[in-house]
Amino acid sequence: EYLKNKQNITLYADAYFCNYKVWDNEISGINDAPNVQFKAIVPNYYNGKRINAISYYAFEDNKYLTDIVFEDGIFKIGDRTFAMCTSLKTVKLPNTMKFIGDSAFNGCENLLEISLPDSLEVIENNAFYGCTNLEKANLPQVALRLGIGVFSRTKVESNLFKTDTSGVVYFDNFVIEFDYDKFLNVTTYNVKDGTIGIADNAFSRASKLTNVVLPDSLKVINDSAFSLSNITTINIPDNI
Repeated sequence: EYLKNKQNITLYADAYFCNYKVWDNEISGINDAPNVQFKAIVPNYYNGKRINAISYYAFEDNKYLTDIVFEDGIFKIGDRTFAMCTSLKTVKLPNTMKFIGDSAFNGCENLLEISLPDSLEVIENNAFYGCTNLEKANLPQVALRLGIGVFSRTKVESNLFKTDTSGVVYFDNFVIEFDYDKFLNVTTYNVKDGTIGIADNAFSRASKLTNVVLPDSLKVINDSAFSLSNITTINIPDNI
């Protein structure tokens, strides 16, 4: 737990006190990180300054961080902020979180679950890549910018992703990608009813795909979703 006086100290770890490094309104790291396991709280105020983000690389490769909690008001986690934090087990995100950066939690092999709030607007590429024990996760049911490989090499990918008879892979009402061998000769595809979003590059290089039917439930088509395909006919729902 952390002390109420956020002006001076924000981390407590087995009798070790650590101070944050701050740049503008972002936490960029910690001074004198302990070499014992510790829990951290990202405060929304520090030394009288409003904090709204935690910068890229801030905790990268820290082997002692076990838990991280974000106070309300924090809306951004930068690229590789917690990458390779191999002792990290729990992450509590606030309902103000909007952005999770590229590879933000890459390689956090002891992270078991993550609850992603509906406030999220962007999850960049490989955000949870290589979190090999991550078995519980969700996607916000909103018009989310969803990058490539967000849950690659996790138990979420192996246990929760569902592939339809055409080889298209779904997770939590999002189209994630397609199985190249199964989808190779598909020319017309109906995205299933209830689908909210299509991830970055989801149908990229589907070279024989010419016709796509999108459901009225769809809210977002992400970057390069149909790049290098040969689509000639596609309907765009009013929700997009």
